[in-house]
Amino acid sequence: MPTADLRPDSGRQYSGPLLTMDSGFTAIALDDYGMLHLQANPGENRAELVKRPRSTVAAHRDGVRCACGAPLWIIASAQQGHGCFACITGGSTPDGDYEIVIAADRM
Repeated sequence: MPTADLRPDSGRQYSGPLLTMDSGFTAIALDDYGMLHLQANPGENRAELVKRPRSTVAAHRDGVRCACGAPLWIIASAQQGHGCFACITGGSTPDGDYEIVIAADRM
């Protein structure tokens, strides 16, 4: 696992929400996701990084869904455009993939 990984089995101390959702996602706070993303992508613009997921969270709260009707996968939708896990990855279900807490609680 990458050194920035904050999942429960990564060995790193973390006090935020780490429950694995019934949907297969691992919940992560938006700020913690930003930290991980910046560690993995140090050249990324922090202001833009924060703006994209916040906009997608707002869309999620407004009821925006994937074209197939499934709830948005906030983390990937912030980068790829509005879509669910299956439409973005082609996979059927997430296997511990991160999802922003606000979205994970409504999946």
